[in-house]
Amino acid sequence: MIASTMKIHPVLCLFLIGFCSSINFLLVTGNCLPHQRSLLLQLQTNLQFDPTTSTKLVRWNQSEDCCEWNGVTCQKGLVTSLDLSEEGIYGVKDNLSSLFSLQHLQSLNLADNSFDIEIPSAFHNLSYLRHLNLSDAGFVGQIPVEISKLTSLVTLDFSLLNLDNPNLPMLVQNMTFMAKLVLQGTTISPLENGWCQALSSSMPNLQVLDLSFCQLSGIIDSSLANFNNLTVLSLSGNNLSGWFPENIFQLKRLKFLDVSDNDYLEGSLPHVPKYRSLQTMRIAGTSFSGPIPDSISNLRYLSDLVLSSSYFNGTLPNSMSKLRELAYLDLSNNHFIGPIPSFNLSNKLIQMDLSNNDFSGTIPFTHFQGHSNLVYINLQGNSFKGSIPSSLFTLPLLQQVLLGRNEFNGQLNDLANTSIIEELDMSSNQLEGPIPSSLFNLTELNILYLYSNKFNGKIEMNMIQQLRNLEKLDLSFNKFSGNIELNMIQQLQNLTAISLSYNKLSCTDTPTTYSSSSSFPRIISLGLASCGLTTFPLFLKNNSEIGGLDLSENNIHGIIPIWIWNHTNLLFLNLSENYLTDWEETTSTHSDTSYLQFLDLHSNHLQRPLPVLFHPHLIYLDCSNNNISSTFPSDIDHRLSRIHYLFLSSNRFLGSIPKSVCNIKSLEVLELSNNSLTGTIPKCLFEKEQQTVLKLRSNKLIGTIDAFPSSCSLEILDVNGNFLRGKLPEYLVNCTRLEILDLGNNQINDKFPCRFKNISTLRVLILRSNNLHGSIECPSTQAAWPNLQIIDLAKNNLSGRIPPTFFKTWKTMMIDDKVTMSYLSRNIVEKCSGDEKQWKSLPPSENSHSSIDWNFISSELGFTFGVGMIILPLIFWNRWRLWYWERVDAILYRIFPQLDFVYEQHAGKNYRTLRWKPR
Repeated sequence: MIASTMKIHPVLCLFLIGFCSSINFLLVTGNCLPHQRSLLLQLQTNLQFDPTTSTKLVRWNQSEDCCEWNGVTCQKGLVTSLDLSEEGIYGVKDNLSSLFSLQHLQSLNLADNSFDIEIPSAFHNLSYLRHLNLSDAGFVGQIPVEISKLTSLVTLDFSLLNLDNPNLPMLVQNMTFMAKLVLQGTTISPLENGWCQALSSSMPNLQVLDLSFCQLSGIIDSSLANFNNLTVLSLSGNNLSGWFPENIFQLKRLKFLDVSDNDYLEGSLPHVPKYRSLQTMRIAGTSFSGPIPDSISNLRYLSDLVLSSSYFNGTLPNSMSKLRELAYLDLSNNHFIGPIPSFNLSNKLIQMDLSNNDFSGTIPFTHFQGHSNLVYINLQGNSFKGSIPSSLFTLPLLQQVLLGRNEFNGQLNDLANTSIIEELDMSSNQLEGPIPSSLFNLTELNILYLYSNKFNGKIEMNMIQQLRNLEKLDLSFNKFSGNIELNMIQQLQNLTAISLSYNKLSCTDTPTTYSSSSSFPRIISLGLASCGLTTFPLFLKNNSEIGGLDLSENNIHGIIPIWIWNHTNLLFLNLSENYLTDWEETTSTHSDTSYLQFLDLHSNHLQRPLPVLFHPHLIYLDCSNNNISSTFPSDIDHRLSRIHYLFLSSNRFLGSIPKSVCNIKSLEVLELSNNSLTGTIPKCLFEKEQQTVLKLRSNKLIGTIDAFPSSCSLEILDVNGNFLRGKLPEYLVNCTRLEILDLGNNQINDKFPCRFKNISTLRVLILRSNNLHGSIECPSTQAAWPNLQIIDLAKNNLSGRIPPTFFKTWKTMMIDDKVTMSYLSRNIVEKCSGDEKQWKSLPPSENSHSSIDWNFISSELGFTFGVGMIILPLIFWNRWRLWYWERVDAILYRIFPQLDFVYEQHAGKNYRTLRWKPR
C-alpha cells in the first residue's frame, strides 16, 4: 500500500492551536464556581483589615470572576492558591471557617499580617495543602497537633511567630514530602541533642532548613549531612555548642551555610573537594578556629565569605585570589597574621573587611587595581606598614576607606579624582607631612578621621570649609599649626562632631562675626583641648544639641558660666587643667534637667564645690587637684546614686566619710587621698561587691580596717599615711584580684603577713613604717606572690630573711642576666645586727630606663627591708635580674587611667617616666 498524506492549511493549524489552548486555559482556570465565590466573600467579611494598606481584599468585587481577584488562583473554577500577605489584617470578626472550607487549596500565604489569634486546629481540613506560609502573621500560642496531619506539605514557613515552644518532632513527624522548613525566630522547645535526628528521620527530601534564632541548644549531629538535596542551611543566632560536623561542608548541592552567632560552636574549615556549589558561607561569632585551607579556591561560586569574630588564625592562602565570584569578604576580629594576598581576580568585590587581626607587611600598589565594584574597605586594627597605596583612591565606586590603627607611615600622595568617598579614616598611624590639597576635593566626604598621627603643616578653616558635606572631623593629636577661627564653623551646616585637640593650633572665638545662632551647625561633640582658648566659645551658649565638650588644657580663667549647665543633652564635660576659680551664681542647680554623666574639673583653682558636683546622673566625677574646702553630704548616696568613678583627691575636704557612701551600689573607684578627712573608715566600704579601687592615703583617718566581708573585689587598696592601728585585715585573704596593697606609714601592729601568700595577683606590697614585728620567714612556704614587682617593708621591727625560693618566683622583677642592677628607689636601708647603714640609690646604667613618679603611691617606695634583712645578694647575684621597670610602668599605666609615659633627660641620659597625662 501506498500511504496517502493530507496537507492542512497553515491558517487552519493556527486556528486549531489557539482553540486547544483556550480549552486548556478554561480547564485550568475556569470561571469561579458560585460556592467558591461565596466562601471568599464570607472570608472578606470576617477579616478585619486596613483598607489603606490592602491591595487585594479591598478590590474583591462580587460582580467579577473571583478567579480574577488579586491573590486568588483557580483550577477548574476551584480556588487552589490564596495569597493574602501584607494585607494589613489585624483581626478576625467571627472565625475562619470559610477559609478552611476552601478544601482544594494547595497554597496559602497569610504572611506579614497581625491576626493576633492562635493557630486554628482546622488547618488539617486543607488536606491538599502543599505550601503554607504564616511568617510574621501574628499567630500566637501552641501549634496544634492537627498541623502534623498536613502530610502533603512541601514548604512550611512559621518564622517570626510568638509561639509557645513548639514541639519540633511532633510538627514534622508525618511530613515526608517536606522540601522547605522555615522556623526563623520561633522558640523551639528544648531538645538538647535530639532535634537533628527528628528532622533527618522525618524529612528525607529536605532542601531548605532555616532554624535561625530558635534558641536551639546542644550539638549539631552529623545526621544533618544525610540531607543529600540540602541547598540552604541556616542555624544562626542559637546556643549551639560542640564540634560542627565537617561532612556538612561536603554536601554537593549546599549553596548557603550560616551558623553565625553561636558563641560556643567549635569547628574548623576542612579540605574542600572540587565542584562544590557553596555560594554563601557565614561562620561569624563562633568558636571556630584554625586556618583557611588552600582548597578554598575550589569553591568557585563563592560570593559571600563571612568568618568574623571567631578564632580563625594563620596566614591567608594565596589561592584565595582565585575566588572570582567573591563579592563580600569579612574576616574581621580574628587572629590572622602575615601579608594579605592579592585579590586582583576577585573583581566583583563590593565589601572587604579585614579589621582587627594581626595582618602585617606592606600593601603593594597593584593589590587594589581592577576592583571597579569595591564600595567598602576596612583594614583597621592591624599592623600594616609602609605607605598607603594610592591605587586605592582610583577606584570609581569606593565610598568608605577605613585604615585606622595600623603602622602606615610616610606622606600621603595626592588623591585621585575620588569625589565619591564618604568616609575616610586614617587615624592612629604614623603618617606625617602635610595633608595633600587634593583631600579637600572630596566633596562627598561625611567623615574624616586623621587623629593620632604625625601630620604637620598649616590648617585653616577655609580649607576645611571646602568639605561642605562634612559631618564628623577629628584632627586631634597631630602637629598641625595655624589659626582656627571658630566662627567659620558655621559654614559647615552638616557638622555634628569636631575635634582639633592637641595640635599646635591657636583657636580664636570672635562672637561679633556670628550671623545668628540658628544658622550655626548643631554640634553634638566638640573637642578643643589644648587649643589656646582663653574664654568659653560663645557659640555654644545656644547650642542645645551639645552632648560632649572637651575644653581641657586651655587658658580659660575665671568663672564657669551658668549657661553651660543649661544644655540638657550634655553627657560629657571636661574643663580640667584650666584656671577656673568659681561658677556663676544661679537660683537653680539644673539637676532636674541635666543628664550629665562625665564631669572632669581636675587641676583648676576651684575653692568651693559646684552644685552640679553632686548630681544623680553622674557616672564619672574628677575634681582632684583643686582647693575645694567642704564636707561630704550625709545623703551622698542620693546625690551621686549612679556614680562609678569618684576622684576628689588633693583638695581640702574635711570631716568624716559618711556611711551612706556604701549605699552607692555602682561605685567602683573611690579616690579621696590628700585631704583632711578624719574619723574612722566605714567598714562597709571594704564589703562593697563592686568596689575595685579604694584610695584614702594622706588623710587623718583613725581606727582599724578589720572588716569581715564574705567576698572582695578590690584590686587596689591604698590607705598609706593615716593613723590606722590594729592588725592587718584578715579579709584580704579573700581579695583574689588584689594587685596593689599599700598600708604604709600607719600604726599597724602585726606579724609579717604570710597568710596573704595565696594572693597570686599581688604586684605591689607596701607595709613600711608600721609596727610589724617577728620573723619575716614563712614556715612551710616555698613561694608566694609570683607577680610581685615592688615590696617595701622598711622601718618596721622584722627579723630573719626572705627565703631564697621567694626570689625565684618573683620573675617579674627580672631582666637579662647581663644587665647591671638599676635600682631606682629613693633609698635602700639595711639594718644589720643593730648597725644602721645608709645605701644611696645605685646609678642607672647607660641605657635608657624607666622611672616612676611615685607621688601617687608613696613618697619613699624603695625596695627596702627592716631589721636583719640582707638585700646585697639580690643586687649583685648574677642569676638575679633586676627590676624590670618597663613592665612595672606598664602595669601602673594600665591600672591608672590618668598616667602616661613621658621622656625626660637628666645628666645626658634619657629616662621614661610615668606622669599624669593630659586630658
